[in-house]
Amino acid sequence: MKVAISNTVPTKETTIQELINRINKIDRDLSEKYRVVRELGWDIKNDLRMNLFNNLSEVNIQTILHLSFETECIGKLHDKNWLSKRIPHHKDTFNKIQDFSKFCATRINISINMIKNDFLLSYFSEIESKFRLIVKRIKTIKFESNRKSIKYLQGTEPFTEIYKSFLNSYLKIPKRDYQVIKMINILRNTIHNSGYYYNIKGKNISVSYRGNSYLFKQGKPVNFVSDEIIEQIILDLNTLLLRVLTHKKIIQYKFLEDPVRKIRFTKK
Repeated sequence: MKVAISNTVPTKETTIQELINRINKIDRDLSEKYRVVRELGWDIKNDLRMNLFNNLSEVNIQTILHLSFETECIGKLHDKNWLSKRIPHHKDTFNKIQDFSKFCATRINISINMIKNDFLLSYFSEIESKFRLIVKRIKTIKFESNRKSIKYLQGTEPFTEIYKSFLNSYLKIPKRDYQVIKMINILRNTIHNSGYYYNIKGKNISVSYRGNSYLFKQGKPVNFVSDEIIEQIILDLNTLLLRVLTHKKIIQYKFLEDPVRKIRFTKK
């Protein structure tokens, strides 16, 4: 089954199986890096660094399952009775549609778009969340920008401030090696704006990534991101993650508690 890819990635087509193959590749890459970090001897269940790998793998697995479930439903979508049973208050609307095949194709595209956007957002969200927790645990990471009132990061600042201060000033990772963070940070905001780029200052911005320059135009849709670029972005995030976690300033901490592990859900 061919589907048009996300609203942030128009013009090209892919298949659901191709998407699944890409995410499996990402998860295999993540597993290889997990094995390296596991040798460091951190608490597998309670250290936030180890849980980051577990959470990212869960994002991969769930996305593959969502795509697989979508494949199972594609054929049933063309059955108006099946659809009406699930959304009964729109039954009359479904019956009035003249080109039902076109309607079904549109619904499939929208669904796949949402899965892909959720994948990108969830993957990055897990990394951002754990980076913030690392910053909170270390407590002595200085602001890259000169702030007189607050000397050290609290972990609650805008993520741009956090990743620049953490990766550049504290870990001394060259800017070119974490360009992927800026790239995906902007893409996340375009997804929040239905595929359009908006800068708080009303300006265009050019982002360098993997030797290329990508122009984000104010108030314009982002139309240059392909499935290949999305795959590369996630793979580069995996590489950056391994570099951060195996850095001597991070390895020196034998245990970084994950507060999420303390959450207990009570039954009513």
